[in-house]
Amino acid sequence: MLYKLKRSAGFSLIEVMVALLIVAISLGGVTYTVGNVARNETVIGEKTFARWVAMNQIAKAQIERTWPSIGTSNGDETLAGIVWKWEQKALNTADENVRKIEVSVWSTVSDQENPSVTLTGFLAK
Repeated sequence: MLYKLKRSAGFSLIEVMVALLIVAISLGGVTYTVGNVARNETVIGEKTFARWVAMNQIAKAQIERTWPSIGTSNGDETLAGIVWKWEQKALNTADENVRKIEVSVWSTVSDQENPSVTLTGFLAK
């Protein structure tokens, strides 16, 4: 008597292992992407708040209507529950009736050497 091997329906061990490998690689990529999105959201939020602080400083200079003296001033401002350090530089321009104002802002939450944002504005006499 000859016995025929009956082929069972289903997946072989190799096929299952290849499928698991593909799933593992895909999940690794998804995890990496989600991590980057979360990191970028934090950076974008920080830069947005820092930009608002810089815009506030330039707006204050425009509202005060006092001619800023050449030099640097600094201070801090609280926005969104975070203390932001700012530095404002008043610089000469080619036109003696216009001053250039550069405001750089740092977050006190993160120890960073470079400012989160630097914004430039101009004041006319």
